Amino acid sequence: GGHVAANHAIKSLRAVLNKVRVVKDNNPVQDIEWFVPPKKVDEHGLPVQRTVMPDDLPAWWREVEALENQVRRCFHKLMLLSGIRSGHLKETRKAWINLEGRFIYFPELKAGRPFKLPLSTQMVAIVTEVLTYSDDRCPWLFPAESGTGHLTEPRDKKLKKNGVKVGHDLRRTYISLAAKTRIPQHHREFLVDHTVKGMHGLYVDPDAMFPE
Repeated sequence: GGHVAANHAIKSLRAVLNKVRVVKDNNPVQDIEWFVPPKKVDEHGLPVQRTVMPDDLPAWWREVEALENQVRRCFHKLMLLSGIRSGHLKETRKAWINLEGRFIYFPELKAGRPFKLPLSTQMVAIVTEVLTYSDDRCPWLFPAESGTGHLTEPRDKKLKKNGVKVGHDLRRTYISLAAKTRIPQHHREFLVDHTVKGMHGLYVDPDAMFPE
């Protein structure tokens, strides 16, 4: 219960209303003032770092490469390189993958719209690798022995014990590091499925921006 639960409830309501054509462009909870929870602090009272710092990326990569579970290893690396929400990545279906076109097509993400995730050369290599860990009978890119048949909780005990960041912290890392590049802001927003505000959001076509 409480403020955090209220945030989640309103976010769910917003997602539902976004699917209703009549209110999609005038969603009553679109610009609501959210409860901002206090920042987590460590034993010294300092804010807990939620991103992987650039200097720590080599060590992070080595920790992930050392994982025995090959599927989880690929999941964490693709999460870092794509910045996509972990919940959507866990549920990726093989049928959505186009290696020749170098993208993964998600029919619907959080905002209720389709999304085409472009794949770099390194990302293609990761996807190609993880595809070898299951046969054609499995529909999921990241298979697991779970009720759903795919990864549901990728937080490995070993990584947690060593303080290695995974999940949404990798999305934060991607967005933070991308902000240091020369990639235009509206391009960066498209790449992580954020809503592009202003006139750019009305006129820019992501298929025209990223034809390759």
